[in-house]
Amino acid sequence: MSIDFTTIRQQNPLLDVISRYVELKRVGSEYVGLCPFHNDSKPSLTVYNSHDGLMRYMCFACGAGSEGGDVIDFVAAIEGISAHEACKRLSGGELPQIGTFAPPLKPLPNQSKSWRSIVPAPDDAPKYDPSQTFNPKRGAIVNYRPTRTDTYHDKDGKILCHVVRLDLSNRKKLCITVTWCDGPGDSCWAAKRMDSPYPLLGLRELAQRPDDYVLLTSGEKCQSFAVKHMNKFVPVTWMGGDKAVDYIDILPLVGRFILYWPDADFSSKRSMLQMHNRIERSGTG
Repeated sequence: MSIDFTTIRQQNPLLDVISRYVELKRVGSEYVGLCPFHNDSKPSLTVYNSHDGLMRYMCFACGAGSEGGDVIDFVAAIEGISAHEACKRLSGGELPQIGTFAPPLKPLPNQSKSWRSIVPAPDDAPKYDPSQTFNPKRGAIVNYRPTRTDTYHDKDGKILCHVVRLDLSNRKKLCITVTWCDGPGDSCWAAKRMDSPYPLLGLRELAQRPDDYVLLTSGEKCQSFAVKHMNKFVPVTWMGGDKAVDYIDILPLVGRFILYWPDADFSSKRSMLQMHNRIERSGTG
């Protein structure tokens, strides 16, 4: 028998269903609460209106719902069942009462400290598949559907990490660093950043073009644009955004001629000034 997914979604508002498991509070146009998919100590689960008119959920800490989770995805994940079985439970009203806040599954313990980033990744590491990313905070494989994936290489072309970008509602985004990791009895691509200092994107090109001017951009998206349209420069950027300036390995930029290209907002301009000051101090220290 075919399942009418559209009708099931319409008859079971996501806010109503999640409120049977999680206490949600409204913040602006969104709702937040403690994520039931990992041991959450502060509200990191967000329920938001997506561009397709549906409400969806996303955890900014463990990545739950990063594939654009809807009400069927939520019930399947929280109950540990298939989407088909989730539809049956939604249709039959077989869910906890609103306000009970009693997830049937206990979140797995955070395994982040048990996993160690291997940088650069070994030559025999398989090609990275975002849909098979291991998330140590959840202790499980998550299915990321990024809007873009940027691969960081060292000066010799070996892979250091991947940065996956997930675009959410209201122009919000989530950028996750994925490295090759060793963990308890296994090795895989995992959502875990390497220890600082963090590398620049564009190290291989910096090494290959030692006499060219450098264009330091704000973020991977701008760097990618510059690679295609401003190839007289060597475009580079750093991971982690404006707040990560103090944790970036800037030594490859010392002694180079640099053009700084921030975004139009104050935070980006301030971070570029901070990068400039760090590079200048390193060059004279």
